[in-house]
Amino acid sequence: MDDLKHQYTIKDLAQFMQSAREDKDQKPFIFITGAGCSVTAGIPLANKIVSELNEQFALELKPLSDEDRKDYGKCMGRLETSKRRRYLQEYISQAKINWSHIALACLIKEGYIRRVLTFNFDNLLARSCGLLGDYPPIYDFTAANLNLHRLIDDPAIVHLHGQGHGFVQLNTDSETEEHAKRLKDFVGHVLSESPTLFIGYSGNSDAFLPQIEAQFDDQHRLFWVDMNEEVPEHLQKNLLTSRLAHYMSCKNGADLFLIELAQELDCFPPTIFADPYQHLLDELEEVTDYPVLKGDSLDDTKEGQLTQSDSTTQDILLETKNRLREVQQQDKERGRDFLQEYLQGNYQKIIGVLEEGVSLNHEQSLWLARSYFSLALRESIKLEQIIIYNRLIEKFKENTNLDIQELVVKALVNKGATFGKLGQFERTIDVCNELIAKFGESEALALQEAVARALMNKGITLGKLEQFERAIDVYDELLAKFGDSEVLALQEIVARALINKGTTLEKLNESEKEIEAYSELLVKFGESEALALQEAVARALMNKGIVLGELEQFERAIDVYDELFAKFGESEALTLQEPVAQAMMNKSVTLGELNEPEKEVEAYNELITKFGDSDALVLQEQVANAYNGLGYSKLLTAKKHWRNTDVAQDYLNNASNDFSKALEKFSQNSHAMILGNIAYTEFLQGNSAESEKHLREALKLGQQHLYDETIEDIAKHPIDPDNDFKSLLDSIWDEINK
Repeated sequence: MDDLKHQYTIKDLAQFMQSAREDKDQKPFIFITGAGCSVTAGIPLANKIVSELNEQFALELKPLSDEDRKDYGKCMGRLETSKRRRYLQEYISQAKINWSHIALACLIKEGYIRRVLTFNFDNLLARSCGLLGDYPPIYDFTAANLNLHRLIDDPAIVHLHGQGHGFVQLNTDSETEEHAKRLKDFVGHVLSESPTLFIGYSGNSDAFLPQIEAQFDDQHRLFWVDMNEEVPEHLQKNLLTSRLAHYMSCKNGADLFLIELAQELDCFPPTIFADPYQHLLDELEEVTDYPVLKGDSLDDTKEGQLTQSDSTTQDILLETKNRLREVQQQDKERGRDFLQEYLQGNYQKIIGVLEEGVSLNHEQSLWLARSYFSLALRESIKLEQIIIYNRLIEKFKENTNLDIQELVVKALVNKGATFGKLGQFERTIDVCNELIAKFGESEALALQEAVARALMNKGITLGKLEQFERAIDVYDELLAKFGDSEVLALQEIVARALINKGTTLEKLNESEKEIEAYSELLVKFGESEALALQEAVARALMNKGIVLGELEQFERAIDVYDELFAKFGESEALTLQEPVAQAMMNKSVTLGELNEPEKEVEAYNELITKFGDSDALVLQEQVANAYNGLGYSKLLTAKKHWRNTDVAQDYLNNASNDFSKALEKFSQNSHAMILGNIAYTEFLQGNSAESEKHLREALKLGQQHLYDETIEDIAKHPIDPDNDFKSLLDSIWDEINK
């Protein structure tokens, strides 16, 4: 796999595609697309679909376990085919053509892509091709004879799992797994015949990915384009180990990635946007002349009869074509249209032309502002970005048009964020102040939101500078200005400001005021159904419980955790499941502080039961902590019963099993702690050699913190072997620190 620092760029990819199209010994690229290419058209990703299925079809999904209700394939498998079809068709029928598919259509039309294979049911690519006046053949591989795949006419669109209006759509795990097996020869043919590019398709937990891994044999290049900046783990293990398999990030989404690729290959924008009149004229050239009825038949044997025209058609659309040409010419004479240059990404060219103008009209000013902003976004050097943002801000600082003001505001926000990335925090604050002073009294929602974000960013930056009192003043200013807003976008910022105010008060050791900040958030948004606000509520409850625990108000802390469970314990949203799992863990530890070991163990087991089978790393971490907590509880119980050898050894064996399970699910953060517990348990079981090995590894990972924690743990319920273990601990620690 390529080092991420040496990834190929879009410009490089364009060169590969150019070569594949022009080289007689090669064939143009094949693109394989997934749901990520359709999300901006209004078709949701799998996680949202799963959430909606659980809500709309609760009765049908009732036989599924909690874990299976999170699985797209298993949820779909519980629905009748007609219900699946009806559910998906509602989205497909309302979907708008998005820019990913328009760019793909451009690349197909110009011969850079010879075939698009898609897992999607929607017809967005076919509609996009039609919009451009191109109509490639469409194949549905749920209904086709797969033995005849070599007869496909290129360019083509191939639906791998069916079409929204087709007879079959493959949704369930069993359906897609069986179909993936049938596609084996086809996949091998595709990968051996052309370079391929995957985009919008995760391949995670998918029956198709193993076929790709098995069939890819380094005959042609393979590009995997994904939203993540880091290569996903499931791709690192096999597919991307090849020298001809490359990873590319499209962190700004498939739309912008594919647009920029089409721009590099000079096939964007399509004529319909650059010159809609010419597009219509070209389309009308494909229409035959209008048929004309023939006259009455004459007897051609008679002399002296009138001669008839042989023509039976006429160009009835001639007037329409002439009108289009006339309007086209008028549009050209009216003034320069910058749409084509902008869609081609020629921002510098637009700026060069318009900066020479003495007096720009509104439309020209807007094109200039847009071009500055887009040029800055494309610039990879941060200082150059700031220079371009400054030019935009200076040029339009007095402009009162809302569209242009929004671009000025965005430029200020991005400029401040760029200074922050450069570590120039004082300059970030200056930019925030500039934005607030200029637009702080605006009543336009877009500008109010920008002011709120500027206040938020100013508070965060002051926190980084450890100017905590000033940061709290800024958060209070934000709350006074927007705290009563009923606009969701502003409410989200207000909620975040209350969270930040609380965590800042923590740094000032103002625990009671910190609790007040979280309580204010709960009063404002505790009953909200908006997910973003629910996430803030969950975090406020979590933080409030932690503060109460630090104040040794353990019963109150447990009440707060229980309130969090009551609100969000059954949520399917991972962003809410995470604080639920953490709260369950915190409650368990708090019960230990209250010396209620039975309830503590019960709480650990409840967490394990609820999230033990989850694939989410953040939940696995809490499950690992729960197993570690269970083992630690049993370890302490063994020490309490040390004089009863059989009982003590039984508890140690159980503790060892729990620590092993914890290690299977460990996160890097808890690895040292678990290894330390394993080492101590092994020592008490008489396994000195294994104990020493694990203790050395634990201390190397955990360093001073683990050493101090281990000293504290040894002191709990002291027994005779503790002195010897303390000697071993000190010996290894001295050895590590030599």
